[in-house]
Amino acid sequence: MQGARAPRDQGRSPGRMSALGRSSVILLTYVLAATELTCLFMQFSIVPYLSRKLGLDSIAFGYLQTTFGVLQLLGGPVFGRFADQRGARAALTLSFLAALALYLLLAAASSPALPGVYLLFASRLPGALMHTLP
Repeated sequence: MQGARAPRDQGRSPGRMSALGRSSVILLTYVLAATELTCLFMQFSIVPYLSRKLGLDSIAFGYLQTTFGVLQLLGGPVFGRFADQRGARAALTLSFLAALALYLLLAAASSPALPGVYLLFASRLPGALMHTLP
């Protein structure tokens, strides 16, 4: 059954990966994921100090952390459905945009001119769509 195999390029448009080779796209994806995880772990270490600076007590900080975890838990199936319907490229783009929104809201929370506590809790909301590794 030598002739039963489909051609290797079937279903792809010619030259689709010509601008960036497959290995370059994979390398770029790894670099972006490593950068996003580095920023994520940095914000995990900054949030306790920022919340203390904004006047949150231990109970409110626990609510803040729980909010992030629950949103990640509830957002997982939604994000997975999105990835199944739209593809990996759209899913990674959405995940990185959600991470960007989280970091911008976190930076805005440290501004004395803005309502910091509300922005700190609002910065947890994009966490529902931050599923870079899966």
